[in-house]
Amino acid sequence: MIKMIKLILSEKSMKLASDENVYMFKASKDENKCSMARKIEELFSVSVTDVRVARLMSERRFNRRQRLYTDGKVYKKFYVKLKEGDKIDFFSQK
Repeated sequence: MIKMIKLILSEKSMKLASDENVYMFKASKDENKCSMARKIEELFSVSVTDVRVARLMSERRFNRRQRLYTDGKVYKKFYVKLKEGDKIDFFSQK
């Protein structure tokens, strides 16, 4: 089963990418470091040296009709460090 992997583009992620060669990805809670590193290497044909993980939950919301709070979905944010010289082109024009 194919899981969704999203590249996070924000000020923080762009700064990390330019300064430290670290890219941020958002993925499902079932992913782990090894599988994420393998997928990034296959998708972008780069070599991954380090992967860090943060487990996050989206915001809690109030449903007025049912008068209850619903918890957001749990997801993971991966910080992927690439080998020096490798990079991922965000806005490549062909």
